[in-house]
Order: sequence, then structure tokens, then C-alpha cells
Amino acid sequence: MDDYRRIREEARKDFEKTWKKESEKVQGRGNFTFSGKKGRRHLLSFYVMEAEDILLDMGFSEVQVSPIWDESHVRKQYGPEAPAILDRLYYLATLPRPDIAISQDIQEPIQDRTSVSMDDLQSIFRDYKRGAIDSGELIETFVQRLSISTEDALFILSLFPQLEHLIPEATSKTLISHFTTAWFPTLAAIHEEPPVCLYTSGWRFRREQREDASHLRAHYNLSFVVMGDIQIEDGKDMVKEFFSRLGMNVTFTLKENQPSYYAYNTNYEVFYRGMEVADMGMFSPVALANYHIPYPVFNVGPGLGRIIMLKEGIEDIRQVHFPEFYGKQYADEEICESLYIIKEAHNQSLVKALVETAHHYKDEPSPCSVPVYDGDHYRITLIEKEENTRLIGPAAFNELYVYEGSIYGVPASSKKKSIQTILEKGVPSHLSYLEAFAQAVVHAIEEGERGEFRIGMVNRLSDINVDIPTHIREYIRSQGKIDVRGPMFTTVSITEC
Repeated sequence: MDDYRRIREEARKDFEKTWKKESEKVQGRGNFTFSGKKGRRHLLSFYVMEAEDILLDMGFSEVQVSPIWDESHVRKQYGPEAPAILDRLYYLATLPRPDIAISQDIQEPIQDRTSVSMDDLQSIFRDYKRGAIDSGELIETFVQRLSISTEDALFILSLFPQLEHLIPEATSKTLISHFTTAWFPTLAAIHEEPPVCLYTSGWRFRREQREDASHLRAHYNLSFVVMGDIQIEDGKDMVKEFFSRLGMNVTFTLKENQPSYYAYNTNYEVFYRGMEVADMGMFSPVALANYHIPYPVFNVGPGLGRIIMLKEGIEDIRQVHFPEFYGKQYADEEICESLYIIKEAHNQSLVKALVETAHHYKDEPSPCSVPVYDGDHYRITLIEKEENTRLIGPAAFNELYVYEGSIYGVPASSKKKSIQTILEKGVPSHLSYLEAFAQAVVHAIEEGERGEFRIGMVNRLSDINVDIPTHIREYIRSQGKIDVRGPMFTTVSITEC
């Protein structure tokens, strides 16, 4: 049973006990040190910075817009088209706060564990119901007003199943799907002489039916507006200038379907190399009148994701936003560097002694026993109890190599052409199965463990005390393999002196 599964099962049986026990592992000080390597900026962030520098040079100022707006703004801006737009939005919902009664069945376990007053507890629930207590402060309120520990507060809360089976209730608040939603009220709140030139960037959320190479339910984008004496041809010139500074020569196509939040026949699609990279237009005078905005407003939304796809040669929008999950390419050197020891020992001299002794006596016929270390407190011995074999199994000195996006465990020499190719062209980790195993053994000794530590047939990296990050594993699964199978059959005995 893997450790994660064990923790989950133990938590289901006794959450509090498991929570406390597992939390002990992160107390105190670890061995963390910074790698010394400079960090990397996300592609989106890199292009946002480049676009912002351009816009700042062009005279635009940055604003932040709220991602949450009431649906009424969509209705004011889109008019008859609003129902179709609202269908694309995510509505926010909240959990209702029920009336909570404290039955006799619940009172008994509470009183068995604590001296909490039921009247005080009921008072808290009443305050919670009427909104006097924030949901994020409920446990803290239990602790403070009932004078109990956090553990007792969690225990009490777990006795009320009606809090676990609440059905969310929708509100009229929505997540922003178009920056347009925010631009109208934002511009209405600005009291400056035109021209007013503003830009913003952030996440937009759309209720797409599916996510694929060209659709995301959440994507990061850029938008800018100009309010003042401006018309659509002025807007085209501005957009051309912006994209030219990005090294992109764009063209414009009038959209057949003219959305009602734009002035009629002013909504254009902007293209580069046959791909739409922006949508632009003049805000509708009708929509502007709903916000008492007396000036024309030009708006354009450059598609950051598509710009990056074209500039970087990426074919999947998901790879732009979430490269950890979609389409990230890793060089063999990167994969090799990602290999790590799960349990690493402090006493590397002892690890070295164990490996060297095993190498020297690897062909000792069994049954046999070879001493490695004899100290004041413990003795380390390599043993093999079975007859007619060797002290150390044949795969123990295999080393990990990375070749063409796959991880292999191979011997130092071989007549097989496939293995010879890996040895000649692959990236060596310089890490043998036995060394990784020795790290785990010495680590166990340092933790006070005694007994026999044995590896038989190796099937996976974790069998030899090695692992890779999840994102690297997912990448390998998508295009390669991990083949570290081999008969190691090595036993180390640790006994008290």
C-alpha cells in the first residue's frame, strides 16, 4: 500500500489522530536549500510584460478590474443579445446556512469529550445562521467562545452532517467572460478629461462545452480602451501600431455577426498569419448611454494565448497556459536532473562503504555473509541465505540512463545493441540501483531502524528508492516509458552490537 493511500485510509477512520501524526513530519527544520539556479518566468507573464511596456510607451495607464460582476451589467451592455451571452457565463453560488439543532444524540459525545455549554454552542450556530460569524471564522469562534482546542472544535463540527450536504444556491453574480463587462462601469467612474487610455490584463472565464487545443474555460488575456474623440479608423491605426511593435503585421476583417455592445459595423477581427489574434470595435452608443458615458470608446482585446502560439510555434492553447499539464517537452538532460533519492542518508561515507563492499564481494557464492561495518552501536552485514546463487543480484549495479524521453536501468556493458545504444547516446545519471538502495538503508539506520532490508525483483523506480516529479512522469507516460526491471536480490542486515 503506497503512503498516500495509507494516509487517506487512516484519515477516514480517525481524521484527528492521522492529522496530528502526519503533521509531526513537517515540524522543525528540514534540509531545504535554494538550488542556486535562477527561476524562470511563465510565457504568459513574459508576453504580458512586453505588451505592457508597449502600451505604457503608447500612453496607456494600467488599471485592475474586478473579475466578479452582477448579471445586470451584461443586460445593460448587450441588450437583446444578453441571454446568449449570459449562457456563456459562470454564475457564483453560495451555500445556505441551515438552522442547526443540537439533538440528544449529538450532545452526549460532545459532553463526553468536553465541558461545552449547549446553550453557548447553540448561540454560536444562531449567529452563524444570521451571518454574524464569517464561515472562515467558525472554528476560531468555537475555540474562543467555548474555550476549547482546535481539535475539539473540529470534532464538534464533524457531528453535524447537515453542514456537509448543503446544496449551493445561485446568485446573480457572475465571473467575467469579457473585459467589456468591467470596462463600462470602470470608465463611468473615471472623471478625467479625454483622451483616457487604459489597459488591463487578467483571467476570463467562459462556460465552454469542452476544453481542447483551442478552447479553455479560463484563460489569461489583455484588453485596452480609449475614451475620447476617436473613431474606428483611428482604432485600426492604434492596433496596427501595437502589433507592429510586437513584430506582427496584422490585417482586419469586418465580422458578419455584429454584437450589440459594439457600434454597428465597427466590430473587426484582427488576423496574423491566418489566425485571429484580436477582436476590436467601438462601444455601442446605446450601451454607453446606459452608463452616462458621453464620449466614444474604442476597445480591443489582443488574444495573448494566440499571440504566444504564433510567436513560439505552439499548437495547443493549453500548453501556453498550463505547460505543466499539456505538451511540455523535456530534454533528456532535464529528465535526468529530475531524478532524486527518496530517502537520502546523512552519512555518505557509510553509503560508500556499503556500495564498495557489495561490489568487491558481489560474486561470493551463497549462502554467505560479508561484514560491512562494525561499530559501537550497530553492525552492518551483506547476506544471502539462499543456496547456489551470488551475494549480490545481477541488476544491483545497473545504472539509470535517460534516452529519447525514457528512463532505463542498464548494466555498464552489454552485447545487446539496444542497450549499447542507450549507453552510447543516453544521458547517464551515474546512479546505480545499489547506491540508491544503500541511501535508504543508511537513512533507516539513522532513524534508529534495525533488521533486514531486502530488494528482490525491481519493477519501478521507487523499489530502489528513486523517484521523479509528477509532471516529468506524466510527460514520459505521454511519449515514452520507464523500464528499470531487473533482478537485484540484495539483502542488508542491521543488528545491535
